[in-house]
Amino acid sequence: MLHVTPQDILDFCPSDPGYDDYVCVFSEILSSRSLPTKGCFAISETIELTLFAEPEQELDWTRLRRFRTFTNAVALAMFAGPNDSPCIFVAPQEYQSCLLSDASALQDPELLRLLDALGVHDGE
Repeated sequence: MLHVTPQDILDFCPSDPGYDDYVCVFSEILSSRSLPTKGCFAISETIELTLFAEPEQELDWTRLRRFRTFTNAVALAMFAGPNDSPCIFVAPQEYQSCLLSDASALQDPELLRLLDALGVHDGE
């Protein structure tokens, strides 16, 4: 399975005034391997802006898709978890669809099997 790296976070967090906060929160999620107990703007803004990124326009589209898989997985986990996710505004189906698209484009059979085992299917 392809993994996101700290450099992916630095390179693909949205470049706007919140960049430092985005990098901080997603670096913490990556290093701790756990979700925050509640949502925040830095999480939702990164997830939302990354969801609509166009990998085909990136020189290293594989890394962007890996990063987007990470952010979308965080979004879905926040929806499924015990904590509220009021800061995430796109419907879970959008994240599922994007995850499946990226897993397919990455040709990552392990990720596709995991998504299938979790019941993540396009349009559900």
